[in-house]
Amino acid sequence: EFRRVLFRSAMLPTEGHYFDVGYEQAFNEFNYPKVDTEFRQYFTLHSRPDGSGSQVLTLAGALGWAGDDTPVFERYFAGGFQSFRGFRFRGVTPRDATGFSLGGTFQALGTVEYRLPLTADDMISAVAFSDFGTVDDEVTLSEFRATAGFGLRLTIPRSEEHTSELQSLRHLVCRLLLEKK
Repeated sequence: EFRRVLFRSAMLPTEGHYFDVGYEQAFNEFNYPKVDTEFRQYFTLHSRPDGSGSQVLTLAGALGWAGDDTPVFERYFAGGFQSFRGFRFRGVTPRDATGFSLGGTFQALGTVEYRLPLTADDMISAVAFSDFGTVDDEVTLSEFRATAGFGLRLTIPRSEEHTSELQSLRHLVCRLLLEKK
């Protein structure tokens, strides 16, 4: 796996990029290869002189391929608020004649998103987006889909020093118990 991350804040990136490519080879009951790549690029279009109030354009994409013997729990599914907005959870995938979700062995997904802060503290933002792509059982764009939408995003700040401590539930519980004393 190769990963390259370059942006200032993981919470609300305003510029920089993220790139990840990985290869897996499974051996045992199922033998299959799997290749995944993901990228995100952030552009600040405008910000206040103090650096706050950044209007950000985000371009993102994911491309993946898996072998034919890939089990259903390792196949590709898209849909829902985190992968393909405008479709129900796991709604973008190949289906059999009865409508059962089979999962795909190929995915090509993309997103274009514009974020505009509405409040002086950048806690509430308006977001306009378009998600597009496909999940299929072969390398093809024949079932290409696209959506567009808008919404509001609420950002709940948390200090950077505690971010690493809160990565697991155990640390969160310990932190809450310490603060309660």
